Amino acid sequence: MTNPSFVHLDVNTEYSLGRSIIRRDALIEACIEMDMPAFGVTERNNLFSAYKLFKSSQKKGIKSIIGSTITIIDQSERSKSNLSLLCENEIGYKNLCGLITKSYINGLSKDQPLIDIKWLEGQTDGLIAISSYSNG
Repeated sequence: MTNPSFVHLDVNTEYSLGRSIIRRDALIEACIEMDMPAFGVTERNNLFSAYKLFKSSQKKGIKSIIGSTITIIDQSERSKSNLSLLCENEIGYKNLCGLITKSYINGLSKDQPLIDIKWLEGQTDGLIAISSYSNG
């Protein structure tokens, strides 16, 4: 590679409630200014920004990679960890939507949506996992 590009894969926006104030248009403009061809948004336990970011970035010629940083719980070890999941394709997006929906319906604990590690079985096609957190 003669001109390597950096792509940030773990951006939170204003849709990661209480974690970030980055706005959609400012993020896209920053990518253009820094000559970044793409960015990955991993909102915390949600996909609230996915559609608007995808449409806005597409208009500006920047690729948005949709994802989420989810909270995994292992009931047998009674432990929680964070896992960033990026959607590789439409199947991955649907699987991630299903997991997050299930976490809000069946996994709420003290107002935090949790994904039981067992739910991942058979639901990971089209997803790329990044375990980069200290408790990942």
